[in-house]
Amino acid sequence: MSQDQDCLAERRRIEENIARTVQEILSRELGPDACRRLVALALSQAALDPAPPFPLPVTILAQRRIEGQLIRYFHLAIGQEFGTGEADRLIGLAVESDATAAGRRQAALAGGRTDLATFAGILPLWARGGALEIEILESGPGVLSYDVTRCQFAEMYREMGLASLGFLLSCGRDAAFMKGYAPGAALKREGTIMSGDPVCDFRYRLAQPQDA
Repeated sequence: MSQDQDCLAERRRIEENIARTVQEILSRELGPDACRRLVALALSQAALDPAPPFPLPVTILAQRRIEGQLIRYFHLAIGQEFGTGEADRLIGLAVESDATAAGRRQAALAGGRTDLATFAGILPLWARGGALEIEILESGPGVLSYDVTRCQFAEMYREMGLASLGFLLSCGRDAAFMKGYAPGAALKREGTIMSGDPVCDFRYRLAQPQDA
């Protein structure tokens, strides 16, 4: 395949994955009839506003742009019928489900032996291309503390007109990802750039590191 075909195939894979997760949540929470109606409306609107081209390999930042471009129409469709609060709840459930599944996939790549030291080792995946500027404060199997001092995810959502959904679409993934990656880890975070704070203060603790 040509690079353009590869890009299109990867974009479709990302869109299909998040759309499938949203559909599962809608069917479970609202029933199959409402799910079919909302999916048809959202996809018809999204077809008129395709995601922009992007280079390969796909960074997590580019993946979130593709997902956000599609999810915005699911959020609009749900909100029109059930209200913004319900749209936030349902999209939040879908994003968390997707993030937990992603955490499990990363854990499988690590052979199932995960802790906060192994998580620190994959943080560059999120920072690729300068998407995040990270200052590590403390790191070990049972503790990981760091500040994010610049977040291009927040900048991207503002540029897309999705500032109000940015926390839901990205920040809301963090604890859910860890649930799948290292289930015993807990995240404490008091501020995010997405919400207007100067830094995102990530403070993870793992009750029983595997090497303890």
